[in-house]
Amino acid sequence: MLTLQTLKYKVLLLLPLILIAFFAISANEWISPYCVTYHNIVISLPYILLTVATIFGQAIKQTTSCLTSLLLLGCYFIIQTKLQTPLAIGSNWLIFMLTFILLPINLLLSLSMSNKSLFSRRQLIFLLNVGLQLYTCSYLVNYIEQNSHNFEKNRYFESITDFSPLPLPVIYFYFALILLCVFFIGKRKKVSDVSVFTSLLFSALTSTFFHLSYISSILFSLASCFIILNLIFCSRELAFDDPLTQLPSRRALEDDLKNTGSKFTIAMLDIDHFKKFNDTYGHNTGDNVLKLVAELMRTVRGNARIYRYGGEEFTILFNGKTAHDCTEYLDELRKKIANYKLILRDYEKRPENEDAGVTQRSNTQNQPSVTVTVSIGIADNCKLDDPIDVMKAADRALYKAKDLGRNRISVNTSKVSSPKIG
Repeated sequence: MLTLQTLKYKVLLLLPLILIAFFAISANEWISPYCVTYHNIVISLPYILLTVATIFGQAIKQTTSCLTSLLLLGCYFIIQTKLQTPLAIGSNWLIFMLTFILLPINLLLSLSMSNKSLFSRRQLIFLLNVGLQLYTCSYLVNYIEQNSHNFEKNRYFESITDFSPLPLPVIYFYFALILLCVFFIGKRKKVSDVSVFTSLLFSALTSTFFHLSYISSILFSLASCFIILNLIFCSRELAFDDPLTQLPSRRALEDDLKNTGSKFTIAMLDIDHFKKFNDTYGHNTGDNVLKLVAELMRTVRGNARIYRYGGEEFTILFNGKTAHDCTEYLDELRKKIANYKLILRDYEKRPENEDAGVTQRSNTQNQPSVTVTVSIGIADNCKLDDPIDVMKAADRALYKAKDLGRNRISVNTSKVSSPKIG
């Protein structure tokens, strides 16, 4: 899921690449001699980087990024093998137009792919469709060449000769697709969508400034660098984030406990009677409860860090605060969860039409609802040295809160020593 924090990191990564791209465009005359000197490296670099991105994406099941890399790889191959002579010669103009019209369309279509293996049925159908497009375009180009037809540009497809070989309608087309991609990113909130946006942006720049030397090699290398960096972020999220609640997982908690400050508090939170609730209302409703609690936990004051510890149990870490400081924040959270009415959805009668689903969700007056409560155990390191001991003390306080009747907070102030070895 694309959170505000993740999006900030993406922008910080993408911004330097965009600046480098515009520098490469504006200072092309200065850069070109260096590209000539290292010609083989410059030409080969996109092939290497995009192949690495494809393999990496397949390894961590990030299909959108994987397909994006393959599409850019195919486009770059066409540029290097078919478009190294002026566009006015032969059928080059037609190849150029077909390449840079079909590329953004297929990039946008890749957003519909689920993160499964590249060799799953849906992905193979997508690749087969791309292969069919290539065959059709190849047949069209060969037909025109063999029959000595010229691809004449009419007034709607005239190039902006002083600025770009790309026709103005195609530039508008790219701009519209980039805006559409931004809309999808905002709506879907998927990390992999940023790779498609980057590829759209850099392919648009490549086609717009196609007349500049080595521009495709430079910009495709930059696009592939971002895709690889994006995949590194995705792999970290897979390792450290819980896929259901989008909260950091137990592994992330264990990592953060190694870097606690001199004063900290740990709270263990458990949803009361969750197993019974799950058995009564079903796993879909149970998952909704977990997501609801996670969402409400994000509102906790005190600069808290929230983690899903496992099952229906969550952990909250407060750095620089004692248990006494955090009790008020956690009691606010407990009350907020207890007072929240969760509308029960009938998943068997769920409408297939999205508009009907929105209407049904907005009409909550006659729909049944339930509430859930949580128990919280708190402990700090005032009398304990090891963060693991503090967490154990918080866990003991949690069980005490449950024994006292649930839907309450219990603070553990006792000293628990770590077992000595040897």
